[in-house]
Amino acid sequence: MKPVVALLAAAWLTGCGSGLHGIYSDSMGAMQYRFKGGDNVSVVVMGIESEHKYQIEGRHVKILSPGGSQVLDLQDDGTLEGPLGMRLTRQE
Repeated sequence: MKPVVALLAAAWLTGCGSGLHGIYSDSMGAMQYRFKGGDNVSVVVMGIESEHKYQIEGRHVKILSPGGSQVLDLQDDGTLEGPLGMRLTRQE
């Protein structure tokens, strides 16, 4: 059953190339990823916002920045797992 959930989640994310939408945040709200239309994402860390591009590669969401890329992993429950195991849940 788990592979089916993973496939459905991956299909939902890619949705004909539409990408992610909405705000994903950690439980304390210190870090937010605001996915917008196209391949744009605003990353907000402790109130400081920066704009980036992102790509979806299978079950990985790669945030592109001049200093290097950050990879978030899509989990079976629709959350994203970030750096150091931080769980990001969709808020909107």
